[in-house]
Amino acid sequence: MIFCTRCRRLVPQGDYCPWCRSSWGASICQDCDHRNTPGVPSCVKCPGVNLSDAAIGIPLGWTATLLSGLALLALIKLAIAYRSSLLSGAATGGTWLLCNVTGSDVMQLQQYLTWILIGVFLIAPCAGELMRRLPGQGGYLSYRLRNLPMTTIDYVWSLSLRLLLGTGRLILALFFGKRAKKGTP
Repeated sequence: MIFCTRCRRLVPQGDYCPWCRSSWGASICQDCDHRNTPGVPSCVKCPGVNLSDAAIGIPLGWTATLLSGLALLALIKLAIAYRSSLLSGAATGGTWLLCNVTGSDVMQLQQYLTWILIGVFLIAPCAGELMRRLPGQGGYLSYRLRNLPMTTIDYVWSLSLRLLLGTGRLILALFFGKRAKKGTP
């Protein structure tokens, strides 16, 4: 992380400040990426006059990472301390969203979910087992019906894991920042 003295922001490591588009300690030519001394009217290497403004950037090294990590730990500690109110709020928000999407009330939504769970975890495996005992052994459909509960659990688990990992990556990107690409902004 670098502290830009021109716009007074913490920015990721790189040649340029993504906010004010100034370069660190030199005027960089936009045409050939040559680093020139600050204040020159044109590039020394090519006849380009499109130079970035020079600014002072103070590298923070591990200081910003340490502070970001401490802030992240504080947020995790707050989430653990207030988990009951966060979970009840998330459950209320999720129920509200599902009710608005399906156009039903809470009781209808609960009945729908109950019938879906009964169908997936009780009726489908029983029907698959009955089909397996038929003379043709039910084939592929019988196999799929018998494995539907495990397939559903695997799908829900992978979906929740992807959601948690995506949220974790987003939080890490917000706290630790992304690495800026070298070259022109």
